[in-house]
Amino acid sequence: MERKENLFTEVYQRRLTTEEINYVASQVHATRNQEGPHLYLWLAALGTAGDTKHRELIESFLYYTSDPEIAELAFSILTRDWGFVADYIKELKQFLKGVDWDKEEKLRKSAVCSAERFLAKNEDQELCSSLITIIEDPNLENSLRQSAYFALPEAMRTGLKYTLRSYEKGKRISSIPFLQSVDELLQEAKWGKLTKEEISYVANRVAESRDTEDAELYLLLAILGEAEAREYKDLVEFFLHYPSNPDISDEAFVVLTGHWDLSGEYLNEMKQFLKGVEWDTWEDIRMSAIKAAGRYLTGYEEKELLETLIRLVEDEKEDEMIRKSAYTALADAMRRDMYTVLTSGYDPSIIADAKQGFREYLNNTSK
Repeated sequence: MERKENLFTEVYQRRLTTEEINYVASQVHATRNQEGPHLYLWLAALGTAGDTKHRELIESFLYYTSDPEIAELAFSILTRDWGFVADYIKELKQFLKGVDWDKEEKLRKSAVCSAERFLAKNEDQELCSSLITIIEDPNLENSLRQSAYFALPEAMRTGLKYTLRSYEKGKRISSIPFLQSVDELLQEAKWGKLTKEEISYVANRVAESRDTEDAELYLLLAILGEAEAREYKDLVEFFLHYPSNPDISDEAFVVLTGHWDLSGEYLNEMKQFLKGVEWDTWEDIRMSAIKAAGRYLTGYEEKELLETLIRLVEDEKEDEMIRKSAYTALADAMRRDMYTVLTSGYDPSIIADAKQGFREYLNNTSK
């Protein structure tokens, strides 16, 4: 293998071999105590490569007091990129309260984001209390307080001594859509505050992207999803197969099958993405399809989806993240308690139940 110093840029363009990933890890070791941006770049590349066998190496940077940005990157990789947030609750709670060496509070902001992910599926009163402390502290940055507000479970937000910025309450900075930022429109969509005119404005920009891609197309699709604008289903569907930008395809798929719960209408696409398409470089669409398949199987019987998820879990040639996601999706389909699934080790009974369900399905269809 040609060991070149710009390998960290290639990790974003293709899947690296085991040898190449090991080389990236060696560069993380080599630049550990050096000044300059190299350590950050190699560490980011190692995180993006997704090989969790280097987890302990990433973990060793969690308390990198000489450079809080490195610590924040390590924490973000472990808790969000690699999905191990439940394993780092101690660090999460500590960083959420703040550490004196995190001068710009970047690590604290990252902890807020990880807390939101954890609390979406788990209960933890200490985490919630720390978020409330942030929300109600007028001396903190408004962006940090706002992030903490949205990280807190919705049922706990009532009665807080905190007021969101006016546009997030629906009092728009401008009533003219094009004078508002896309971020503002997305927040209003989440609150159900978009007018028909604003939704039409967003849809028109998406439509124009069929010829020339809008730089904010990803967020524009997200707005249509949050706004429940199902009348634009055909428009969003156009971007389902968008090889030039897989992130756009992923968002279109999530809008259709997640936000709008139209999985039944896109089973063919779901099955195709489950098997993998060559232009889905980082398999993000495949991961979304796995999650969607698990959700769909909670209410419907579908032989091919169930069979594919079982195969993904048992196929040792598949990427470990794919196998873990398929395992979680099967647990969802089998209506297991997800807190137990996510906080416990591998449970072979989940696969056994899935296979039994598959056999029962075949027996029923053969009668």
